[in-house]
Amino acid sequence: MRFKRIVYRNDDSYNSNDWHYNHFNILFNDTITLPPMKGTGLLYYKGEIEEVILPKWNEPAIFLGAVKGHLPLYINCFHCDYVGVCNIERKKGVTHYLLGLATFGVSMCTTLGTDTHHYCPCCLRKVGYAKLF
Repeated sequence: MRFKRIVYRNDDSYNSNDWHYNHFNILFNDTITLPPMKGTGLLYYKGEIEEVILPKWNEPAIFLGAVKGHLPLYINCFHCDYVGVCNIERKKGVTHYLLGLATFGVSMCTTLGTDTHHYCPCCLRKVGYAKLF
């Protein structure tokens, strides 16, 4: 990930609530954008970047969608203030096994139909997941 620092401005509305926040322009999936605000993440899907609200202290992980949400998110963790790309873990779920039955086991050799779970690399909290079923 490449970072380019831009000049800090006191009159910036993006920075009004969090005075110690460092501004960077980020290159995320070939798009230059500002980093997400605290407690949010950037989701890339079909050439567009969407902002998602991450779970707070005692909330469960958010559902990102059936089709989108299988790529890593760029997050600003609500719990530990980590700013960067989250870790993903692919687990075999119901969809993977149903697809294996439908293709007589051929798809069991691939990662088709796996569930994607997103974790903050700093505090290891689960921030989101994407499943087909």
